[in-house]
Amino acid sequence: MDEDAATGDDAPPQLNGAVERRNDAGAVVEEACFRDGVLDGPFRLYDDAGRPVRQAFYRAGALDGVAVDFDAQGRRLAETTWRDGAPSGPLRQYRHGRLAAEMTLKDGAPEGPARFYDAAGALSALVTFRAGLRHGVTEAYGSGGGLTMRAHFVEDVQDGWCEEYGPDGALAHRAFYREGVKTGRETTYADGREASSIDHPAPAAGGGGGDPDPVAAFYASLAPGQAGGGAAAGRRS
Repeated sequence: MDEDAATGDDAPPQLNGAVERRNDAGAVVEEACFRDGVLDGPFRLYDDAGRPVRQAFYRAGALDGVAVDFDAQGRRLAETTWRDGAPSGPLRQYRHGRLAAEMTLKDGAPEGPARFYDAAGALSALVTFRAGLRHGVTEAYGSGGGLTMRAHFVEDVQDGWCEEYGPDGALAHRAFYREGVKTGRETTYADGREASSIDHPAPAAGGGGGDPDPVAAFYASLAPGQAGGGAAAGRRS
């Protein structure tokens, strides 16, 4: 066996220290720090026009700390907290440079209260999560800041009261859900008084298969597209 091959002398040297990558025009598109061949330290990615795409920090090859992603105009798109290569901690998402959502991630999934904002920056919803599922109270707000809806979820299924409110803040509609199915009295109000009501039978054992979740479409429209993610630096030449 060749001695050099046995000792690895022909292997390319491991990267250490600061490294730059440039495009064909000579502009810097990536700045990174290495230790023993793996990313370790500040990392910056740019587009060909020099606008920032991502700023992050690596520790022993894994994302660690706050990573900031930018949109095509160079505006903040997301701020994601990483721990040992996994998103864990505060997350903020932006829409056209304005704060659109803020929450806490645990093992990559939302945990606890999350706030969502409309295009004007006003609070549009407050959603409680557990292990990435709606669990607890979800509240929606109108552009004027008034409460428009309050519902309760258990592991992403409606369970409990769902109340809707009019522009004046008065209760407009109330229904009770058990495992996603309406049960008991459903009431509509007008001018602060009961206008109509209907009684629903108790759901069959096991629940499910009932009326569609009345807030699902609303909830799906709240957050901007998922940003961030675990994009790592590409291979250096």
